Amino acid sequence: MASSLQMKKVGTLASGETVLANEGSQRYKGTARFLARALARVNAHNPEDGFPAGEVGMIIQSVDFGRPIGNSNVVATRRDGEIRDAQRRAGAWRDEQASKKTQAEHFAKAWVKHRPDEVMPAQPLAEEAPEEFRPYLEGKGEVVVYARRKLGAKDRGLSRFVKNRQPEPSSEVTVVLKRQGDTFLLLGAFFGGVPEPQPWDKRATACSEEFWNTHAFVWGSEEVDEQEPATTKCPWTLPTEKHKWAIPWLLLCLVDKGLTVDFRVGGRIFQITGHPGIVGLWERHLHVGSHPTRSRVGEAEVEKAFRAVCGHPFVLYSTQQDEPGAEWLSRQEVAEKFFGNNMISWEREIEAKTRLPKLPK
Repeated sequence: MASSLQMKKVGTLASGETVLANEGSQRYKGTARFLARALARVNAHNPEDGFPAGEVGMIIQSVDFGRPIGNSNVVATRRDGEIRDAQRRAGAWRDEQASKKTQAEHFAKAWVKHRPDEVMPAQPLAEEAPEEFRPYLEGKGEVVVYARRKLGAKDRGLSRFVKNRQPEPSSEVTVVLKRQGDTFLLLGAFFGGVPEPQPWDKRATACSEEFWNTHAFVWGSEEVDEQEPATTKCPWTLPTEKHKWAIPWLLLCLVDKGLTVDFRVGGRIFQITGHPGIVGLWERHLHVGSHPTRSRVGEAEVEKAFRAVCGHPFVLYSTQQDEPGAEWLSRQEVAEKFFGNNMISWEREIEAKTRLPKLPK
């Protein structure tokens, strides 16, 4: 036990501070060959790289070696909705091919039974699977799950993982340091650039959700809590108490201005409209060769979809026509256009509302 807590020197910063690490820690073992050189390029006195001398805090910095030196466990992925849509389309193609095969078999049996002396017409050859469907048909396509990593405290939220992917080459080493008096403690080091803090982290930024909606840990690269089953539901896109008034308040603003907001989640298009005659919450349905239709949906479903596109573009239609006058707006810009202030103030205003008109049935 004592040996696992023994501290050793692992390097010196460019600004002269000694860096210590737990000798028994596994959080930097893979980067040990490059650690001393990486630390020698970190300057604790430079505000751009870390914290000024004497200030208590942390440094999280990546150092680029200019050539691949290891594999990053955080990789870029498609969004959850895009992956589910690809899985759905691959499954539909597979079912269609199975149906065609069954029909061909029935046709062959019927031909032999009723026309045994005649030559059966040639049947269409089996179609080759489109390239985009093959990974999913072979069980090798991306699958995203959310699980709790075993690192650190119990209050950590769920992290995004992707299955059927491999770590990718990286030229960077990222070090995580915490000041302790005149020295720094190495909390961890890994290959790859500095990722955004996770959405549940107290250090989360406005870019955290967007980053972790399009990046994930490679499944198997991090230990997870096996006592808590992994889930496919993204924890930061689910409706929360904080956002319970978002939809009704936005609808009130849209009614006041006679505008409509459409937004896409995967293959579905939701609509919040204050346009006279169709005020309410809808899902739009696009049909080949016919006019689009819409059906009313519940507030909870629209709220969940609304959260799922946080930080992504909305389509704001300023006229009754879909194309003329259309402009792309971010969620921040929606808030500014309707409320004249930033998103934080908007959400505080939403939270402050306790009595709002009921939504149209």
